[in-house]
Amino acid sequence: MKNKNSEEGEVVTAKPLEKRRLILKRALALFAKKGYEVTTVPEIATAADVGVGTIYRYFKSKNAIFNELYQSIITTLTLALRKYYPVTGTTKMRFDAIYKTGIRLIRHHVQEVYFINNHVFNDALDQTSVTAREDLAQFVRQFILDGQADGTFKKSDPDVLISILYGSLIFTIEFLLSTRQLKNVDLEKIFAELQESCWDAFAKK
Repeated sequence: MKNKNSEEGEVVTAKPLEKRRLILKRALALFAKKGYEVTTVPEIATAADVGVGTIYRYFKSKNAIFNELYQSIITTLTLALRKYYPVTGTTKMRFDAIYKTGIRLIRHHVQEVYFINNHVFNDALDQTSVTAREDLAQFVRQFILDGQADGTFKKSDPDVLISILYGSLIFTIEFLLSTRQLKNVDLEKIFAELQESCWDAFAKK
């Protein structure tokens, strides 16, 4: 079965599409582990078991791979947060939804979130990537402003509270990576305590 490639306008088979996805997957693993700057196109080609020429057949540059990954992951995160956000719920209900969705996304997409965290303000981000990042930040910022407006949250700088929320969630990445081999770790209890502590940092006393 053939499909249209929306970027090139050429007809491609399912196999090339699968190869393109594989290149992105292998590039993600390298960017997450080594960083964007030091990862080379030949390394990506080797990891994907393709030639360097094949990489350039699908992507104009390493930067194009990087930004496609960044935009795709950020968009996935934003859509998930919006999907489970109870617009008509209380501020506490909305906070719980954001936090629990964040934990769920990290647990199921730890490599992707780790990649985003390591490159959140990378100079290689193009304008589309920056816009996607700001859309996510604005969603959380508006939630905080609404909580301050209804008197639930303290009147701190919204960006400070975003940093507290973000830092609390990002901590779980390193925690999950370091505890995968450990037994008898009550992850649910730990995440619940993190959520409660973060709420205490937000809530107006």
